[in-house]
Amino acid sequence: MLVAGAWLTSAAGCQSTPDLPPTRVSTAHFRYHARSEGDVQSDVLARMERNRADFSQLMGLTDDDVTDYYYFSDPNDLATNGPCTLAGSDCVVGRSAYASVPFHEHELIHTYMASVGAPSAPLLEGVAESVGCVRSASAASSASEQDWRRAVHEYPSPDPTLYAADERFAMYLLTKMSVARTVAYYRGDPFTLDPSTFATNFRAAWSLNVDDVWAAAVGSGAPPSLSPVCPCAADPIAADSMQVSFGHPNAADYRPIAPATSAVTIDFSANGYVNVQSCLRDTPSLEVLQESRGRQSTLVLEPDQGHYFLAFETAGTETFRTSSELSLSPTCAGLSAFAVGSRASQLGLAAPRASRSNWYIGLSTATPTTVQRVDAGTGTLTLCADCNLANCQSLTALAAPVAVSDGAVLQFTPDSSTSTNGLDTTVAIFN
Repeated sequence: MLVAGAWLTSAAGCQSTPDLPPTRVSTAHFRYHARSEGDVQSDVLARMERNRADFSQLMGLTDDDVTDYYYFSDPNDLATNGPCTLAGSDCVVGRSAYASVPFHEHELIHTYMASVGAPSAPLLEGVAESVGCVRSASAASSASEQDWRRAVHEYPSPDPTLYAADERFAMYLLTKMSVARTVAYYRGDPFTLDPSTFATNFRAAWSLNVDDVWAAAVGSGAPPSLSPVCPCAADPIAADSMQVSFGHPNAADYRPIAPATSAVTIDFSANGYVNVQSCLRDTPSLEVLQESRGRQSTLVLEPDQGHYFLAFETAGTETFRTSSELSLSPTCAGLSAFAVGSRASQLGLAAPRASRSNWYIGLSTATPTTVQRVDAGTGTLTLCADCNLANCQSLTALAAPVAVSDGAVLQFTPDSSTSTNGLDTTVAIFN
Protein backbone atom coordinates (compact mmCIF):
# COMPACT_ATOMS: atom_id res chain seq x y z
CA MET A 1 0.00 0.00 0.00
CA LEU A 2 1.29 3.44 -0.83
CA VAL A 3 1.26 5.53 2.32
CA ALA A 4 1.06 9.25 1.88
CA GLY A 5 4.10 11.34 2.61
CA ALA A 6 4.28 14.60 4.53
CA TRP A 7 6.39 17.60 3.70
CA LEU A 8 8.01 19.67 6.40
CA THR A 9 8.15 23.06 4.70
CA SER A 10 6.84 24.63 1.53
CA ALA A 11 10.36 24.42 0.16
CA ALA A 12 10.50 20.65 0.57
CA GLY A 13 8.45 19.21 -2.24
CA CYS A 14 6.05 21.95 -3.32
CA GLN A 15 5.16 23.26 -6.72
CA SER A 16 2.81 26.07 -7.71
CA THR A 17 -0.83 25.53 -6.72
CA PRO A 18 -2.85 27.12 -9.53
CA ASP A 19 -6.25 25.70 -8.70
CA LEU A 20 -6.90 24.74 -5.09
CA PRO A 21 -10.42 23.66 -4.10
CA PRO A 22 -12.36 26.50 -2.42
CA THR A 23 -13.55 26.54 1.18
CA ARG A 24 -16.94 24.90 1.52
CA VAL A 25 -17.53 24.44 5.28
CA SER A 26 -15.67 25.19 8.48
CA THR A 27 -15.65 24.63 12.25
CA ALA A 28 -13.55 25.99 15.09
CA HIS A 29 -10.57 23.83 14.10
CA PHE A 30 -11.08 23.01 10.40
CA ARG A 31 -11.58 24.66 7.04
CA TYR A 32 -12.73 22.07 4.53
CA HIS A 33 -12.00 22.74 0.87
CA ALA A 34 -13.62 20.77 -1.97
CA ARG A 35 -14.42 21.10 -5.65
CA SER A 36 -18.16 21.08 -5.07
CA GLU A 37 -20.57 21.19 -2.16
CA GLY A 38 -21.64 17.67 -3.09
CA ASP A 39 -18.11 16.43 -2.32
CA VAL A 40 -18.51 17.36 1.37
CA GLN A 41 -19.74 14.35 3.33
CA SER A 42 -22.51 15.20 5.78
CA ASP A 43 -20.55 14.08 8.84
CA VAL A 44 -16.97 14.75 7.78
CA LEU A 45 -16.35 17.80 9.98
CA ALA A 46 -17.92 16.14 13.01
CA ARG A 47 -15.61 13.16 12.44
CA MET A 48 -12.62 15.46 12.13
CA GLU A 49 -13.45 17.35 15.31
CA ARG A 50 -13.83 14.06 17.23
CA ASN A 51 -10.61 12.75 15.73
CA ARG A 52 -8.72 15.89 16.69
CA ALA A 53 -10.15 15.95 20.22
CA ASP A 54 -9.36 12.28 20.78
CA PHE A 55 -5.81 12.59 19.45
CA SER A 56 -5.13 15.80 21.37
CA GLN A 57 -6.27 14.26 24.65
CA LEU A 58 -4.01 11.25 24.15
CA MET A 59 -0.98 13.34 23.21
CA GLY A 60 -1.57 16.17 25.68
CA LEU A 61 -1.99 18.87 23.03
CA THR A 62 -3.82 22.07 23.95
CA ASP A 63 -3.53 24.39 20.94
CA ASP A 64 -6.51 25.72 18.97
CA ASP A 65 -4.76 25.91 15.60
CA VAL A 66 -6.84 25.47 12.47
CA THR A 67 -6.27 22.71 9.90
CA ASP A 68 -6.99 23.38 6.24
CA TYR A 69 -8.08 20.18 4.52
CA TYR A 70 -8.00 20.27 0.71
CA TYR A 71 -10.03 17.44 -0.81
CA PHE A 72 -9.28 17.01 -4.52
CA SER A 73 -11.69 15.21 -6.83
CA ASP A 74 -9.21 12.45 -7.72
CA PRO A 75 -5.47 11.66 -7.69
CA ASN A 76 -4.97 13.35 -11.06
CA ASP A 77 -6.54 16.56 -9.76
CA LEU A 78 -4.24 16.44 -6.73
CA ALA A 79 -1.16 15.72 -8.84
CA THR A 80 -1.97 18.61 -11.19
CA ASN A 81 -3.07 21.26 -8.71
CA GLY A 82 -1.70 20.27 -5.32
CA PRO A 83 1.77 20.76 -3.81
CA CYS A 84 2.69 17.06 -3.52
CA THR A 85 5.53 15.88 -5.73
CA LEU A 86 5.85 12.25 -4.62
CA ALA A 87 3.94 10.33 -7.28
CA GLY A 88 0.56 9.06 -6.13
CA SER A 89 0.93 10.62 -2.70
CA ASP A 90 -1.13 12.90 -0.52
CA CYS A 91 0.88 15.35 1.58
CA VAL A 92 0.96 18.04 4.23
CA VAL A 93 2.49 21.51 4.27
CA GLY A 94 2.40 22.96 7.77
CA ARG A 95 -1.19 22.71 8.97
CA SER A 96 -2.63 22.18 5.48
CA ALA A 97 -3.45 18.68 4.24
CA TYR A 98 -3.82 17.86 0.54
CA ALA A 99 -5.61 14.60 -0.24
CA SER A 100 -7.70 12.79 -2.84
CA VAL A 101 -9.80 11.07 -0.17
CA PRO A 102 -12.39 12.88 1.98
CA PHE A 103 -10.82 11.93 5.34
CA HIS A 104 -7.14 10.98 5.65
CA GLU A 105 -6.23 10.35 9.28
CA HIS A 106 -2.50 9.99 8.63
CA GLU A 107 -2.30 13.44 7.06
CA LEU A 108 -4.59 14.96 9.68
CA ILE A 109 -2.24 13.78 12.42
CA HIS A 110 0.62 15.54 10.66
CA THR A 111 -1.34 18.80 10.86
CA TYR A 112 -2.15 18.28 14.55
CA MET A 113 1.54 17.74 15.32
CA ALA A 114 2.79 20.62 13.16
CA SER A 115 2.91 23.03 16.10
CA VAL A 116 4.79 20.45 18.23
CA GLY A 117 7.81 19.95 16.00
CA ALA A 118 9.34 18.70 12.77
CA PRO A 119 11.33 15.59 13.71
CA SER A 120 13.18 13.14 11.51
CA ALA A 121 11.27 10.71 9.31
CA PRO A 122 11.02 7.66 11.64
CA LEU A 123 9.22 9.68 14.30
CA LEU A 124 7.39 12.04 11.93
CA GLU A 125 5.82 9.25 9.89
CA GLY A 126 5.70 6.77 12.76
CA VAL A 127 3.45 8.90 14.94
CA ALA A 128 1.11 9.57 12.01
CA GLU A 129 0.78 5.79 11.55
CA SER A 130 0.57 4.88 15.26
CA VAL A 131 -2.72 6.42 16.43
CA GLY A 132 -6.16 5.54 15.11
CA CYS A 133 -9.22 3.52 16.04
CA VAL A 134 -10.71 2.08 12.87
CA ARG A 135 -7.87 1.93 10.36
CA SER A 136 -5.43 -0.88 9.77
CA ALA A 137 -1.69 -0.57 10.18
CA SER A 138 1.38 -0.43 7.98
CA ALA A 139 3.03 -2.63 10.59
CA ALA A 140 0.44 -5.36 10.14
CA SER A 141 2.77 -6.65 7.45
CA SER A 142 5.78 -8.66 8.57
CA ALA A 143 7.88 -6.73 6.03
CA SER A 144 9.50 -3.91 7.99
CA GLU A 145 12.80 -2.24 7.22
CA GLN A 146 15.41 -3.65 9.60
CA ASP A 147 17.98 -0.90 8.97
CA TRP A 148 16.97 2.29 10.72
CA ARG A 149 19.50 4.19 8.62
CA ARG A 150 17.35 3.69 5.52
CA ALA A 151 14.31 4.98 7.40
CA VAL A 152 16.23 8.15 8.24
CA HIS A 153 17.87 9.07 4.96
CA GLU A 154 15.49 7.65 2.33
CA TYR A 155 12.84 10.28 2.79
CA PRO A 156 10.41 10.91 1.24
CA SER A 157 9.77 7.44 -0.10
CA PRO A 158 6.72 5.36 -1.11
CA ASP A 159 8.38 2.18 0.24
CA PRO A 160 5.79 0.52 2.56
CA THR A 161 8.50 -1.31 4.52
CA LEU A 162 9.76 2.06 5.76
CA TYR A 163 6.31 3.09 6.98
CA ALA A 164 5.82 -0.27 8.66
CA ALA A 165 9.13 0.14 10.49
CA ASP A 166 8.40 3.76 11.41
CA GLU A 167 5.07 2.71 12.91
CA ARG A 168 6.62 -0.06 14.99
CA PHE A 169 9.33 2.34 16.19
CA ALA A 170 6.89 5.09 17.21
CA MET A 171 4.46 2.58 18.73
CA TYR A 172 7.26 1.20 20.89
CA LEU A 173 8.10 4.69 22.16
CA LEU A 174 4.45 5.58 22.85
CA THR A 175 3.59 2.36 24.68
CA LYS A 176 6.88 1.41 26.32
CA MET A 177 8.46 4.79 27.02
CA SER A 178 5.25 6.83 27.62
CA VAL A 179 3.27 9.27 25.49
CA ALA A 180 4.60 12.35 27.29
CA ARG A 181 8.25 11.45 26.72
CA THR A 182 7.55 10.63 23.08
CA VAL A 183 5.87 14.01 22.53
CA ALA A 184 8.84 15.71 24.21
CA TYR A 185 11.18 13.81 21.88
CA TYR A 186 9.03 14.83 18.91
CA ARG A 187 9.26 18.46 20.02
CA GLY A 188 13.03 18.44 20.48
CA ASP A 189 14.24 16.22 17.65
CA PRO A 190 15.60 18.32 14.74
CA PHE A 191 14.89 16.97 11.28
CA THR A 192 17.87 15.34 9.62
CA LEU A 193 18.55 12.93 6.79
CA ASP A 194 21.91 12.01 8.26
CA PRO A 195 21.82 8.71 10.20
CA SER A 196 24.81 9.61 12.42
CA THR A 197 23.18 12.86 13.51
CA PHE A 198 19.88 11.08 14.14
CA ALA A 199 21.64 8.47 16.31
CA THR A 200 23.43 11.17 18.31
CA ASN A 201 20.20 13.09 18.88
CA PHE A 202 18.39 9.90 19.88
CA ARG A 203 21.01 9.04 22.49
CA ALA A 204 20.84 12.59 23.88
CA ALA A 205 17.07 12.34 24.25
CA TRP A 206 16.79 8.80 25.62
CA SER A 207 20.26 7.80 26.89
CA LEU A 208 19.84 4.70 24.71
CA ASN A 209 21.31 3.42 21.47
CA VAL A 210 18.92 3.64 18.54
CA ASP A 211 20.24 0.25 17.37
CA ASP A 212 18.93 -1.40 20.53
CA VAL A 213 15.54 0.33 20.48
CA TRP A 214 15.06 -0.33 16.77
CA ALA A 215 15.89 -3.99 17.28
CA ALA A 216 13.38 -4.25 20.15
CA ALA A 217 10.65 -2.48 18.17
CA VAL A 218 11.31 -3.64 14.62
CA GLY A 219 13.83 -6.48 14.68
CA SER A 220 13.15 -10.11 13.89
CA GLY A 221 12.61 -10.91 17.57
CA ALA A 222 10.18 -8.05 18.17
CA PRO A 223 6.55 -8.91 18.97
CA PRO A 224 4.15 -8.46 16.07
CA SER A 225 2.73 -4.96 15.88
CA LEU A 226 -1.00 -5.08 15.33
CA SER A 227 -2.82 -1.79 14.87
CA PRO A 228 -2.56 1.88 15.80
CA VAL A 229 -3.44 2.63 19.42
CA CYS A 230 -6.88 4.14 20.06
CA PRO A 231 -7.17 7.14 22.41
CA CYS A 232 -10.56 5.84 23.60
CA ALA A 233 -11.59 9.22 24.97
CA ALA A 234 -14.43 10.54 22.80
CA ASP A 235 -18.09 9.79 23.59
CA PRO A 236 -17.65 6.72 25.83
CA ILE A 237 -20.47 4.22 26.21
CA ALA A 238 -21.64 4.14 29.86
CA ALA A 239 -23.83 1.46 31.45
CA ASP A 240 -26.65 3.92 32.18
CA SER A 241 -29.54 1.99 30.53
CA MET A 242 -30.13 4.91 28.16
CA GLN A 243 -30.73 4.18 24.49
CA VAL A 244 -28.14 5.73 22.21
CA SER A 245 -28.40 6.33 18.49
CA PHE A 246 -25.71 7.79 16.29
CA GLY A 247 -25.17 7.90 12.58
CA HIS A 248 -21.98 7.40 10.62
CA PRO A 249 -23.32 7.30 7.05
CA ASN A 250 -20.01 7.64 5.24
CA ALA A 251 -17.46 5.55 7.10
CA ALA A 252 -16.73 3.14 9.93
CA ASP A 253 -16.85 4.55 13.46
CA TYR A 254 -16.13 3.56 17.06
CA ARG A 255 -17.16 4.26 20.62
CA PRO A 256 -15.10 3.52 23.75
CA ILE A 257 -16.69 1.46 26.49
CA ALA A 258 -16.36 3.32 29.77
CA PRO A 259 -14.04 1.36 32.12
CA ALA A 260 -16.12 -0.88 34.35
CA THR A 261 -15.56 -3.21 37.30
CA SER A 262 -18.62 -5.35 36.54
CA ALA A 263 -20.08 -6.91 33.41
CA VAL A 264 -21.52 -4.71 30.68
CA THR A 265 -24.58 -5.63 28.60
CA ILE A 266 -25.12 -3.91 25.25
CA ASP A 267 -28.41 -4.51 23.44
CA PHE A 268 -28.43 -3.59 19.76
CA SER A 269 -31.75 -3.05 18.02
CA ALA A 270 -29.95 -3.27 14.68
CA ASN A 271 -26.34 -3.68 13.68
CA GLY A 272 -23.92 -4.49 10.91
CA TYR A 273 -20.44 -5.75 11.75
CA VAL A 274 -19.26 -4.89 15.28
CA ASN A 275 -15.83 -5.64 16.74
CA VAL A 276 -14.56 -5.35 20.29
CA GLN A 277 -10.98 -4.15 20.54
CA SER A 278 -8.46 -3.19 23.19
CA CYS A 279 -7.68 0.52 23.19
CA LEU A 280 -3.99 -0.39 23.05
CA ARG A 281 -4.90 -2.71 20.19
CA ASP A 282 -2.32 -5.14 21.50
CA THR A 283 -4.62 -8.12 20.94
CA PRO A 284 -6.40 -9.06 17.72
CA SER A 285 -9.66 -7.37 16.82
CA LEU A 286 -12.52 -9.74 17.62
CA GLU A 287 -15.78 -9.76 15.72
CA VAL A 288 -18.66 -10.21 18.15
CA LEU A 289 -21.75 -9.37 16.11
CA GLN A 290 -22.15 -10.01 12.42
CA GLU A 291 -25.72 -10.51 11.27
CA SER A 292 -28.08 -8.38 9.20
CA ARG A 293 -29.35 -5.05 10.46
CA GLY A 294 -32.77 -6.56 11.03
CA ARG A 295 -31.55 -8.93 13.77
CA GLN A 296 -31.53 -7.80 17.40
CA SER A 297 -28.30 -8.62 19.21
CA THR A 298 -26.90 -8.65 22.73
CA LEU A 299 -23.27 -8.43 23.81
CA VAL A 300 -22.28 -9.44 27.36
CA LEU A 301 -18.76 -8.31 28.21
CA GLU A 302 -16.99 -9.41 31.38
CA PRO A 303 -14.19 -6.84 31.84
CA ASP A 304 -10.59 -7.30 32.84
CA GLN A 305 -8.23 -4.45 33.73
CA GLY A 306 -8.05 -3.23 30.12
CA HIS A 307 -9.89 -0.48 28.30
CA TYR A 308 -11.98 -1.44 25.26
CA PHE A 309 -14.02 0.03 22.44
CA LEU A 310 -16.56 -1.07 19.88
CA ALA A 311 -15.72 -0.58 16.21
CA PHE A 312 -18.66 -0.42 13.83
CA GLU A 313 -17.27 -1.69 10.57
CA THR A 314 -20.09 -0.75 8.19
CA ALA A 315 -21.44 2.75 7.58
CA GLY A 316 -24.91 3.36 8.94
CA THR A 317 -26.74 4.26 12.15
CA GLU A 318 -26.21 2.39 15.41
CA THR A 319 -28.92 2.13 18.06
CA PHE A 320 -28.14 0.41 21.34
CA ARG A 321 -28.71 0.43 25.10
CA THR A 322 -25.99 -0.28 27.65
CA SER A 323 -26.72 -1.66 31.11
CA SER A 324 -25.51 -4.04 33.82
CA GLU A 325 -28.47 -6.40 33.46
CA LEU A 326 -26.62 -9.55 32.40
CA SER A 327 -23.28 -10.99 33.40
CA LEU A 328 -21.05 -14.00 32.95
CA SER A 329 -20.37 -16.13 36.00
CA PRO A 330 -17.17 -18.09 36.73
CA THR A 331 -19.32 -20.73 38.42
CA CYS A 332 -22.53 -22.38 37.22
CA ALA A 333 -24.79 -21.05 39.95
CA GLY A 334 -27.21 -18.12 40.22
CA LEU A 335 -26.78 -17.34 36.53
CA SER A 336 -28.09 -14.42 34.53
CA ALA A 337 -30.64 -15.65 32.01
CA PHE A 338 -30.52 -14.49 28.40
CA ALA A 339 -34.08 -14.48 27.05
CA VAL A 340 -33.76 -16.09 23.62
CA GLY A 341 -35.94 -14.38 21.05
CA SER A 342 -37.70 -11.89 23.29
CA ARG A 343 -34.46 -10.07 24.09
CA ALA A 344 -32.46 -10.86 20.97
CA SER A 345 -31.68 -13.68 18.57
CA GLN A 346 -27.92 -13.20 18.58
CA LEU A 347 -25.64 -13.35 21.63
CA GLY A 348 -22.02 -12.28 21.79
CA LEU A 349 -19.86 -13.14 24.83
CA ALA A 350 -16.55 -11.50 25.71
CA ALA A 351 -14.44 -12.72 28.65
CA PRO A 352 -10.84 -12.24 29.88
CA ARG A 353 -8.24 -14.63 28.52
CA ALA A 354 -6.20 -14.22 31.69
CA SER A 355 -8.90 -15.81 33.84
CA ARG A 356 -8.12 -19.25 32.37
CA SER A 357 -11.54 -20.35 33.61
CA ASN A 358 -14.98 -21.21 32.31
CA TRP A 359 -17.71 -18.58 32.11
CA TYR A 360 -21.43 -19.35 32.25
CA ILE A 361 -24.69 -17.69 31.26
CA GLY A 362 -28.19 -19.16 31.42
CA LEU A 363 -30.70 -19.36 28.58
CA SER A 364 -34.46 -19.01 28.80
CA THR A 365 -36.82 -19.73 25.94
CA ALA A 366 -40.61 -19.97 25.72
CA THR A 367 -40.62 -21.87 22.42
CA PRO A 368 -38.41 -24.55 20.87
CA THR A 369 -35.31 -23.07 19.31
CA THR A 370 -31.85 -23.98 18.08
CA VAL A 371 -28.41 -22.44 18.53
CA GLN A 372 -25.48 -22.24 16.14
CA ARG A 373 -22.01 -20.87 16.75
CA VAL A 374 -20.94 -18.46 13.98
CA ASP A 375 -17.62 -16.95 15.09
CA ALA A 376 -14.19 -18.15 14.01
CA GLY A 377 -12.60 -17.90 17.45
CA THR A 378 -10.49 -20.53 19.16
CA GLY A 379 -12.19 -20.49 22.55
CA THR A 380 -14.54 -23.32 23.49
CA LEU A 381 -18.32 -22.87 23.52
CA THR A 382 -20.46 -25.64 25.02
CA LEU A 383 -24.22 -26.00 25.43
CA CYS A 384 -25.35 -27.87 28.58
CA ALA A 385 -28.86 -28.87 29.55
CA ASP A 386 -28.42 -27.35 33.01
CA CYS A 387 -25.84 -26.61 35.71
CA ASN A 388 -25.28 -30.26 36.41
CA LEU A 389 -23.01 -30.01 33.35
CA ALA A 390 -23.61 -33.69 32.65
CA ASN A 391 -25.48 -33.34 29.36
CA CYS A 392 -23.30 -31.05 27.26
CA GLN A 393 -22.49 -30.60 23.58
CA SER A 394 -19.61 -28.66 22.08
CA LEU A 395 -20.60 -25.96 19.59
CA THR A 396 -18.19 -25.54 16.70
CA ALA A 397 -18.23 -22.77 14.15
CA LEU A 398 -20.72 -23.24 11.30
CA ALA A 399 -21.71 -26.73 12.49
CA ALA A 400 -25.34 -27.81 12.33
CA PRO A 401 -27.73 -26.06 14.75
CA VAL A 402 -28.34 -27.70 18.13
CA ALA A 403 -31.68 -27.79 19.97
CA VAL A 404 -32.00 -25.53 23.03
CA SER A 405 -34.38 -26.12 25.92
CA ASP A 406 -35.50 -23.68 28.60
CA GLY A 407 -32.97 -23.52 31.46
CA ALA A 408 -30.00 -24.52 29.29
CA VAL A 409 -26.55 -23.10 29.97
CA LEU A 410 -23.79 -21.79 27.69
CA GLN A 411 -20.25 -22.45 28.93
CA PHE A 412 -17.52 -20.35 27.32
CA THR A 413 -13.82 -21.05 27.85
CA PRO A 414 -11.56 -18.30 26.45
CA ASP A 415 -8.44 -19.43 24.62
CA SER A 416 -5.34 -18.45 26.59
CA SER A 417 -2.96 -20.85 24.84
CA THR A 418 -1.11 -18.18 22.88
CA SER A 419 -1.85 -15.03 24.90
CA THR A 420 -3.38 -14.03 28.21
CA ASN A 421 -3.89 -10.44 27.04
CA GLY A 422 -7.32 -8.98 26.44
CA LEU A 423 -10.67 -10.60 25.80
CA ASP A 424 -11.72 -13.64 23.84
CA THR A 425 -15.15 -13.68 22.25
CA THR A 426 -17.74 -16.00 20.79
CA VAL A 427 -21.04 -15.49 18.96
CA ALA A 428 -24.18 -17.65 18.99
CA ILE A 429 -27.27 -17.26 16.81
CA PHE A 430 -30.66 -18.63 17.82
CA ASN A 431 -33.35 -19.60 15.30
